[in-house]
Amino acid sequence: MQEREAFISGMAALAGGVNVITTGGLENSAGLTATAVCSLSADPPSLIVCVNKEASAHEMLLAERRFAVNVLTGDHRSLALQFAKTSLSAKERFGGASWTTLATGAPVLSGAAAVFDCVLDRVYDGYSHSILIGLVQRTLIQDDPDGSGLVWHGRRFRGLVDLIR
Repeated sequence: MQEREAFISGMAALAGGVNVITTGGLENSAGLTATAVCSLSADPPSLIVCVNKEASAHEMLLAERRFAVNVLTGDHRSLALQFAKTSLSAKERFGGASWTTLATGAPVLSGAAAVFDCVLDRVYDGYSHSILIGLVQRTLIQDDPDGSGLVWHGRRFRGLVDLIR
């Protein structure tokens, strides 16, 4: 097995939280499914989001300089699939869900486990990906989370339920 293929297979063993990254506004929007998201700092509140340069939303993310990280729950599998499909239009991707906005105007998913509304601070080259640093302007947390999250593991979406309470 070549190193690239071994790397891809090895990464399938690394579970990652599933998020929908959105940009633009409610009328002119773009988005994608992403698992390469992590916290950077609490002072100032900031995130790292890695986006494939070939993603349909990539250029709009850079141009708009604002985005929302919508943390998905176990109930959002179909939405994660919608945003992962490159063949769908923005209207089709955003269809079937309720969207609003916060401070930046980027689309925010109603019912997301959490939302981080960000302005784009810096962009770094990450080979096939752009590494985005977002300064969090507003954080929204679901009032009554059910303990369910959505993760990508073993090349498929899986619900994650906290069984120890």
